[in-house]
Amino acid sequence: MNSTTTNINILTRREQEGEHLEDHEDYALHIARTLSEIISSEYITCFEYLTLYEYLADCLDIEYRVGSQHEYRSVKIAITLGGPACYIDTDLQAVVCVWWSGTCACEYGRTYNERDAITSEIDTIFAELHDQIAA
Repeated sequence: MNSTTTNINILTRREQEGEHLEDHEDYALHIARTLSEIISSEYITCFEYLTLYEYLADCLDIEYRVGSQHEYRSVKIAITLGGPACYIDTDLQAVVCVWWSGTCACEYGRTYNERDAITSEIDTIFAELHDQIAA
């Protein structure tokens, strides 16, 4: 299985240069861009701004990572299953897509600050949900 780890800027440059992206790379890039647009309030659907909470509300599965004292650490959120299977992983700070032809882990956020902001917002949402479940 081919495996690549990259960031949004590298995949964007490859795309702009006309290089063919594998399906899992293309989809990972799409999700990473969407997360960046939502954080910067540029993502519009049905003529309304979509919040990160609203975007993640329809996720297919949530895997919480907790410490020995049951404190929230990170989350893995399934966005699609099948082909490709994609999830957002706040521990990796990346969108990971798996397809027959390989695996692509695309760091979300165009900069470190944006990546940290996305991770922080996702972790805030899911830490609150985890605390409600654990209570």
